[in-house]
Amino acid sequence: MVIEGKLRELKEQINKIVPRGITISDVEFEGPELVIYTDDPKQFADQADLIKILARDLRKRIVVRPNILEDPERAAVEIRAVVPDNAGISDLFFDPETGEVLIEAEKPGVV
Repeated sequence: MVIEGKLRELKEQINKIVPRGITISDVEFEGPELVIYTDDPKQFADQADLIKILARDLRKRIVVRPNILEDPERAAVEIRAVVPDNAGISDLFFDPETGEVLIEAEKPGVV
């Protein structure tokens, strides 16, 4: 019950900080991180300091994730289209739990 109360309090604080145009679909704890799910993570990226402000005010590590994930096969095609050929992508590993992709490449700095 204590965790649910703290999470509810954090959600209220997030809604006060985040501009009205950004939709928050869910907020969850994952270990030491506070994960914010949104329909459009690009809006978070466009607000350069928003995540810094949230982390400072909430005193938590913040992770922003999309509400819906792209199909891994389609995402792989899009990643390979965006990353330059000279990066030498050898493999892509998709983590369905976090929605993150690990890109194995000869030149990671190019990725």
